[in-house]
Amino acid sequence: MTSWMGLLPTVVVATAILILPGLAMTRAAGVRGHWSLVWAPAASVGLVATSAVIASVAGIPWGVLPPVGLTVLVAGAVLGIRVLLRSRGLIAAPSPSATVTSWRGSLRRDAPVLAGVLLAALLLSWRLAEGIGSPEAFSQTYDNNFHLNAVQWIADTGDASSLTIGTMTSAGGPASFYPAAWHGVVSLTQSITSASVPASANAVTIAIGAVAWPLGLLALAGVLVEIRRWAVVAAAACLAGFATFPYLLVDFGVLYPNFLGYALVPATLSVAAVLVRAAVPQVPAAGSAALLLVPVALGAGLAHPSAAMMVAALAIPLIVVVVVRCVSAGLGGRARSGSDSPRISPTPVRRIAAWGTAVGVTAIAVVGYPILWQAINPGFDPRFWKPYQTAAQAIGEAVMATGMQRPVAVVLAVLAVAGAAVIVRRRAVTVWFLGSVAVVGLLWIIVSGMQPNWLRDTITSVWYNDSNRIASALPLVTGALVVAGVLWLADVLRSLTLDRWGVVVSYAVSAVVLGLVVAGTQGSAVGVAVASMRERYAVQPDSVFVTSDELALIEELPEVVPDGSRIAVNPFTGGSLAYAISDVPTTAPHTMTTFTQDMRLINDGLQTAEPGSEVCAAVEREGVTHVLDFGRVEIHGGDNGFHGLTDVSDSDVLTLVDQVGDAKLWGVTGC
Repeated sequence: MTSWMGLLPTVVVATAILILPGLAMTRAAGVRGHWSLVWAPAASVGLVATSAVIASVAGIPWGVLPPVGLTVLVAGAVLGIRVLLRSRGLIAAPSPSATVTSWRGSLRRDAPVLAGVLLAALLLSWRLAEGIGSPEAFSQTYDNNFHLNAVQWIADTGDASSLTIGTMTSAGGPASFYPAAWHGVVSLTQSITSASVPASANAVTIAIGAVAWPLGLLALAGVLVEIRRWAVVAAAACLAGFATFPYLLVDFGVLYPNFLGYALVPATLSVAAVLVRAAVPQVPAAGSAALLLVPVALGAGLAHPSAAMMVAALAIPLIVVVVVRCVSAGLGGRARSGSDSPRISPTPVRRIAAWGTAVGVTAIAVVGYPILWQAINPGFDPRFWKPYQTAAQAIGEAVMATGMQRPVAVVLAVLAVAGAAVIVRRRAVTVWFLGSVAVVGLLWIIVSGMQPNWLRDTITSVWYNDSNRIASALPLVTGALVVAGVLWLADVLRSLTLDRWGVVVSYAVSAVVLGLVVAGTQGSAVGVAVASMRERYAVQPDSVFVTSDELALIEELPEVVPDGSRIAVNPFTGGSLAYAISDVPTTAPHTMTTFTQDMRLINDGLQTAEPGSEVCAAVEREGVTHVLDFGRVEIHGGDNGFHGLTDVSDSDVLTLVDQVGDAKLWGVTGC
């Protein structure tokens, strides 16, 4: 079994896939310093997922070539646009002295951010690895059938497109859209490293949670406060202290695409804030943000549409900012912010442009949001997930930076309140962000504390009315407030100690206090999250999905069944994972697989089939050669049929081939 140190190269490759394409894109867009890094994962995912769609349409097998080719083309085009705009004087060229200074001082200026990301990555990697348990472990949850099997399906078909991945479960029918960015990243990682599917998935989980998440949060924090200070090291490390994100989505579910999408939400929101100039001065130019907006938005959308909808919801205050500015300009603004400044009468053209922009943005928000919601709204009973607490309890959890009745992260809650106060007091241009905090808090109160009704269904059903998904979104905004709060605390400590004890003692005291703050974030809240993860990933003799005996039998399959075999399984009892773990095709790669008429006959009647029967004819047509019998205990305790594949010892057409404990493999020999 692979050790965690043995998995390290796979984690490095996964991290490179999440950073390098986007880094080329951000540099081509003129973004420099740490900003080119913190925006990179969001752009990378957009490039990788889009290249998969293009490759599928063009008939190019999925691999390294499509994302590399698209990255080169897009980065080259963006660079060409910048050169053209510069030649026409529409953007200013940096002076030679500034260029020299930036090269000489770049590492020194950005070292705090890099060090903070490194420390956060170490803490988060440790915690995520602790929760996963071992590199080859896999989540024993409902959706993992699809996710892991989809990675193997991509390896077999050479197609990672979000438009075609649903073919795996459609029984040859047309495939509906399914966000496949996560699957594309994992399959690339696997193809480069030759790691197993579960190990590749775990490596990507660590890369997303330990690298992409803190980078994105620092991008969002960077539009609120200046982060080029050494205190940002402690601030970044605090991002490992939330009880929900990044842990909950790779525990419950398991919701890998949602997990990737949410990790990109903060960076995507920060790009939008820079674009509309609702950020502190120390950010890239709005033109650079404009060049990055499309790939970054595609990254969130192709990771998971609910992540794109989360960005849209959190951006509502930004939309208000744009509309108010345009209306103000149309009415005639003031030359300066002072009350005595003269009012400017805009020209008719500028007035029309300002009002047109205001009306256009409002129309897009009012009309486009419902259209987008309808386009991606999942087709399921919106009242399947019920609230689990009162509205008052939900308010308390939102304020205390927690969710799903997990322990309160007191240190983070205090820091978040301090960060909110900093934004209110110092940065009027970023007060909009408190509106975003209110939006996600309202979503949480509605989904977890409001009884099912039309309002709840309308607002939160795009997130499946699932409290777990909204709880995981709370840190996406609270984390930025925590960063601001830590930087404020560092300033307070420095001001209290500098004049009294001098620079050295001042920095030493600050370092000790901030170190204690970081340690305080790794308490019971994270401990409960990690323990819950570990329970989900553990393979035990009595596991409800795949027991230790069943896993042992699955791992023996390549040595037992010949090439070309196809195994009939009940996906609710874990047999589907034989495809992802042992690369042996099964009849049901997911619990929601669409079955042909022949497969329905087999699932229901193979146990009592006789030679020459219609069931045997269906077996021949479907190419079924074996049956995995893992008993009748299903993952959710129900009974979803498949009685023809269970308790088949008296069958006239099946012969026992292999057995580990109660797990049995039968060969179809009598048809």
